[in-house]
Amino acid sequence: MRIPVHEIRMLSQPPAYRRYAVAVLSALVAVALRFYVGPHLGYQAPFLFAAIAVCVSAQYGGIFPGLVTTALSFTVTYVIFTVPIKGLIPTGSDAAGYLVVLTVGVFLSVFFGRRRQAQEEFRRIYQNLQAAQNIGNVGSWENDLVTNRLWWSAETRKIFGLAEDVPVTIADFFRLVHPEDQERVRELASASKKSKEQYNVEHRIVRDSGEERFVHQIAKVFYGDKGAPMLMIGSIQDITDRKRAEQEIRVLRGLLPICANCKKIRDDKAGGSWSEVETYVKRHSEASFTHGICPTCMEQLYGIRPTDDVRGATN
Repeated sequence: MRIPVHEIRMLSQPPAYRRYAVAVLSALVAVALRFYVGPHLGYQAPFLFAAIAVCVSAQYGGIFPGLVTTALSFTVTYVIFTVPIKGLIPTGSDAAGYLVVLTVGVFLSVFFGRRRQAQEEFRRIYQNLQAAQNIGNVGSWENDLVTNRLWWSAETRKIFGLAEDVPVTIADFFRLVHPEDQERVRELASASKKSKEQYNVEHRIVRDSGEERFVHQIAKVFYGDKGAPMLMIGSIQDITDRKRAEQEIRVLRGLLPICANCKKIRDDKAGGSWSEVETYVKRHSEASFTHGICPTCMEQLYGIRPTDDVRGATN
């Protein structure tokens, strides 16, 4: 899964000028609403709009922009709506009320500012995990053993060849497992739940396109208070390239049954048919061939005795 550029940019905070511009604008909007809508509220909640502005500012820019909105909205509102009526310095219950309003503003700034920090940290962890899975070609999955619900990460869906918006079930998983491996995968999963040992299996999958891939799964089962299996969380890695490389190594290092006369090779994986060397190697590896004539054959066929630094002619 490729992470869009616009999502990566979300990891960093907006520029400082933009965060504090929103703080100032929020305070001014709160004052304007207080002026035009306040009379309809009966002036029972003089700092209602200021509180809303603080929440918006802190959620967008963090703690300090929220404090700026708190101070600015309180000051402007106090000067415009309170000083002309009760004077510059409040007394008694008015002073206590203003102190409560400021305290609430500071609390909202800190609360929503930290909430924004937590959201940014969560988004950063999530996007880093997505990038790491994409780089390592490793996906993650979760199986609720109580409801039997299955969740796959984006990279897991990519490994199985499924779109991100397609719902998946346990039946869908086993449908994609190679028919010859399904029973073994079921048995290992069941044994892991009973023995409380780690689920570790390599098997083949067949995508809807017909492409066959090799995967390696590791998972752990989590149990409830009464010892019943509740949740299974695991990872899956596409190991197709590694498996193919191992197969090529076995072809090169293994014992090959070859005819002593015509030099054909018996291919046991192809029903025991006999093939030319070139055909066999091409079938089991990605090697290609180039043809030439060795010095001995060159002398026998053409009577040409090559010099010591000539290895043969190729076409």
